[in-house]
Amino acid sequence: MRFVLLGIKKLLNQYDKIKHSQICEQPKETVILQQKSMVLNFEKEYLRELYEKGKSSDKKHRFQPEIIRAYAKCVYRLEEATTPEELYKYQPLRFEALVGDKQGLYSVRVNNQYRVEFSISKIDLDKKNIETNVTICNIVELSNHYK
Repeated sequence: MRFVLLGIKKLLNQYDKIKHSQICEQPKETVILQQKSMVLNFEKEYLRELYEKGKSSDKKHRFQPEIIRAYAKCVYRLEEATTPEELYKYQPLRFEALVGDKQGLYSVRVNNQYRVEFSISKIDLDKKNIETNVTICNIVELSNHYK
């Protein structure tokens, strides 16, 4: 959760750079800003290491280089999307909502064997007549699809 808050603070700092005169010209209106990408949060540290460094320091979570590259591509696509609906346009990801005991989670396919499971939440922020919606993508697991 700490990483999510850092991402939100970064967004708010960008929005604070708007000139005071622009807000004063329209005191009754609220300025609505759109975010450019989802804020990523990794539930487990090895998921962050795989994305940022290309390897995990944890010996339990070792993957083949092809899997790591494909995982990094999938996470990059998650990061660049502004809404979950945008993930449907990338057919190879096979974006889907999970059902059963994993209800509330979504997944994208890394390859035929692995998938990235994640949850999506939205936060509405309102600060000094500046309204923004932040979409947080919480990456839960890189799982073997058939186990």
